[in-house]
Amino acid sequence: MTCRVLRIDEQLYGCEELPAGQPVLCDVLLADAAGTQRVLPYPDEALTAQNIQESDTVALLPDGTLKKLRQYRIILSADTASEVRQMPSQKRR
Repeated sequence: MTCRVLRIDEQLYGCEELPAGQPVLCDVLLADAAGTQRVLPYPDEALTAQNIQESDTVALLPDGTLKKLRQYRIILSADTASEVRQMPSQKRR
């Protein structure tokens, strides 16, 4: 399932220390295409390893892991756009 990361908050442990061997968890607020939201406790180390940040698009895999989806943006300058419009292969017949 593809989701947008709306918010990432580190879980609060209060005065208690994290139990030995337990990873630091973050609460990741996700929204799917229908707008349904859910909070997923997720290891901070795993978020950092994939550079998952707020507003990223991720896949929520069946095993509960997240995979960051790469997004590509094409930025055309006015000159480049003009050149593309003039290319013969781009002309409509």
